[in-house]
Amino acid sequence: MSLLMKELETSSFLRGKYEVKSFRKEEIILNAEDRLDSIIILKSGKLKTYSLSENGAKHLMRIYEAGGLLGDVEVFTDSVVICFVEAMEDGEMYVIKREHFLKWMEHDFNISLYIVRQLAEKLINTGIKMRSAVSYPLKYQVLLYIWKYVSQYKNNCIPKVLIVEELGSNIRSINRILKQLAEEGIIINLSGKIKIEDLNLVLTMMSQYELC
Repeated sequence: MSLLMKELETSSFLRGKYEVKSFRKEEIILNAEDRLDSIIILKSGKLKTYSLSENGAKHLMRIYEAGGLLGDVEVFTDSVVICFVEAMEDGEMYVIKREHFLKWMEHDFNISLYIVRQLAEKLINTGIKMRSAVSYPLKYQVLLYIWKYVSQYKNNCIPKVLIVEELGSNIRSINRILKQLAEEGIIINLSGKIKIEDLNLVLTMMSQYELC
């Protein structure tokens, strides 16, 4: 259990000041341009955030698991929601009104510090993603996402649709790269997903691009 969930569930300060809402797989939780007056903390399940290009292609921004915090940027800056939020599986979420959440931060220094760290992590990940897109070819970007996904979720099977959405590329280009990686013994191509055979080979190949 994350610090955020643990503190939320045991905080006398927040007792009676939040709701628990359920959601279903593929449900759209938030739309881009929505006005948000609450913070969301994921209790169970998975959510993904993404933007849509003019041609309707999804560009994956982030995947959230239990303990994940959504809406912090919008609430802090009083701005509209910048991404779509969609459920990847059934689950539940805590919903806390803006005024209660901000008072909670004032009341609990550990929570404030934790949230600042979460924001910093989001900024770092966004910077890495932008640098990769500008500086490296598509194959490196695929390798980087594979490494990040396996490292973060401890799962060596990745849905292909997440790779396509993450990189904002077309499925044909992604399939071409995945075919090369399969021929090199790094992955196994399965129906709708890939299985990572050797994460060390992923790191070795990434390092070859980084040394160029």
